[in-house]
Formats: sequence, C-alpha cells, structure tokens
Amino acid sequence: MVRAVVIALMASSLLGCSAMPSSGPSANDIANPSPDTSAIEAAYVLVELDQERAAMLGGGGPRLSGSFPDKRPSPVQTISIGDTVQVAIFEASNNGLFSTQSGSNGGGSKSVTLPPQSVEADGHINVPYAGKVTAAGRTPTAVSASIVSALGGKAIDPQAIVTVQQSKGNLATVTGQVRQAGRVPLTARGDRLLDVISNAGGPDGKPNDLFIQLTRGGRTAKSTFNAVVSNPSENVYIWPNDTIYVFSDPQSFTAFGATGTSGNFPFEFDRLSVAEAVGAAKGLNDNRADPAGVFIFRTERKELVCRMVEHTLCKTDAATLPTIYRINLRDPLGVFHAKQMTVRNKDLLYIANAETAELLKFLRLLSAGLSATKSAVQTGHTF
Repeated sequence: MVRAVVIALMASSLLGCSAMPSSGPSANDIANPSPDTSAIEAAYVLVELDQERAAMLGGGGPRLSGSFPDKRPSPVQTISIGDTVQVAIFEASNNGLFSTQSGSNGGGSKSVTLPPQSVEADGHINVPYAGKVTAAGRTPTAVSASIVSALGGKAIDPQAIVTVQQSKGNLATVTGQVRQAGRVPLTARGDRLLDVISNAGGPDGKPNDLFIQLTRGGRTAKSTFNAVVSNPSENVYIWPNDTIYVFSDPQSFTAFGATGTSGNFPFEFDRLSVAEAVGAAKGLNDNRADPAGVFIFRTERKELVCRMVEHTLCKTDAATLPTIYRINLRDPLGVFHAKQMTVRNKDLLYIANAETAELLKFLRLLSAGLSATKSAVQTGHTF
C-alpha cells in the first residue's frame, strides 16, 4: 500500500514537471523555439553579442554634435526688420552737412548722432541727405559703407558708424522646462547652448531626467542634459532663429526573471551599461540564474540590426524590429561585452532560469511528496 502511494506521487510529480511555475522562458526556449512555435522565430531577431556588436551598441544615446557638426560660432549677424539701429556720422572738418563752425571758444562739432530708428517693413532706414538706405539682411559695416557712398560729394569726407541697439532677428527661442522661456539675444562673439539656456534662467528639473532638443532649419536632434554638460562637443554653438526645447523624460528599464530584485529601475547616470543594469537589479540569483542566459529585449532600428545579422525580417519595410540581445556572462569576454553595451530607455533585462533550476524544483516537490507519504504511513501504524 505504501509503495503504491509513493509510486503514484512520483508519477504525478513527473507529469507535472513540465508545467512547473517559471519566471519566464529558458535560454534554450528563446534561442531555439520548438517546431510548434516556429512562427516565433519570424517574430523577433536574436543577436548573440560579441565584441564588434557590443561596440556598435555602446553609444551613449542621441547626440547634437553629429547633427550639427559645424564648430564655428553663429554666422555673421545681420540687421533684421524691426531692429533698432543708431547711426553716427563724422566729417573731416567743421562747417559741413553734419558739423558746426567752431566758435570763439572752440565749441564746434565734426559729428552727429541720429536718433535711434527701427528698420522699416521694407528693410530700409532713413539718413538725412542719403535718403533710404537698405539695412535688412546686411551687416552694420555694409550699411555704414552705403551711407558713406550716398553722402559722397555732399559731406566733407564722411564716415559713418551703424550700431544695433536692439535686435529682433539675432535671437534664439528657448522653451520648455526653463525658468524664463522666451527669445534670447545672441552676442556677436558667439553663444553656446548652455550659455543660451543660462540666459533663459537655467533648466528647471532633475538633470538626470532632462533632454535638450535643438531645431535649426529643417533639422532636429536631441541630447541628454548631462551629456551636454560633460561633453564639450555637445555644447554646440547656437545660431540665430534656432529653437531650443528643454523637456523631462525620466529614463528607466525593467528587470525580471532570475535577478536578485525584479522591477523598474531609473537611470542613475547618462550612460548605463548592461553590467550596471544587472548590478542595479542586485545581480543574478545564485540558485536560479543561467549566466549564459542574460537577454536585453528592445525595439531596434532595422538598419542597425541588419548590419549585425541576416534575418528574414530585414526584407520587410519596417523601420524597427523586435530584437533580443543575448549576453553570455559565463564567458569572461561576455562580462566585457556587458560593460560596453548600453541600456536604453524602456529596455527589458531578462535573466533566464538555469535548466537545473527546473530539476531542483522537481526534486524539492518529490522530496515533499515522500515526506508526506512517510508521515502518512507512520500515522497509520499508530492505529
């Protein structure tokens, strides 16, 4: 009777072994789908990480310097419609158009400063004896030369200086999470991105969560705020009419499976490696984890994926592909690959259970069954 009970329990345990609870698919399930799930193979791309691929995936995310490679300050600033300019005219001697005769006390003047005036809608300013002078779209030096030319033969060896007192065109727009959003004037010496944001009151938010988006003409690119602060090449020069948008986008990744701790984890740094992500999740569970089964699930750009592997999905029209990257931490080189590859926002880190973990579950279940049977037999003997 006892033997029959034990055999029944063992059979029940063996039948239920394949249905034991698990935290997710095994490494073998992901790498080698069973024949009845062959359609899964066409649903995602599996990429085994090596040194070359880790280097391709080791970038720190989106950057500005690649989209705006011109390292020069903003182009020569020109006068715009609506700008306020002031014109000063000088002559070589007294008693000219703009100079006065010296009196007995020598109080004559050889120059005159005209009242400030706005550039009209047609792009002109008015200068006595010179008439309308085109100013919009030209530099102050070029406008000065036009005034001198127009006064030739009328004034005594005239010279002119044109200055912009208030500019409406040489501005950059700063909006989003800054303390004083608005139009920020640019100086002639050239202003970098952080200079302009500082003139707008500085960012308003946690630096780790902030992004900066720069739009110039028809081109837009973004970078993290920390990257701009730490990398001088990202602190690009700002040009007139650029638009700077500062916004918050908290970055996080999800970890589950045979990790020390499962859950959602925020990025603590601008660049987070896979190794650091595993550490944030308290590492691998010693009793369950398969070190050769560390996976990153991500929706990746097709162009990048198909540079690394050949796959049927590369022939589709999709711009992105569901991609799984596998890292073998059982191999010492795999640790270096994990240090090189970076985690991106909303990535999923999954640690597969070791195959022996399922066997241990079965043995624990079998041991529990035998203990229960033994207890039942001993109880029966007491009657």
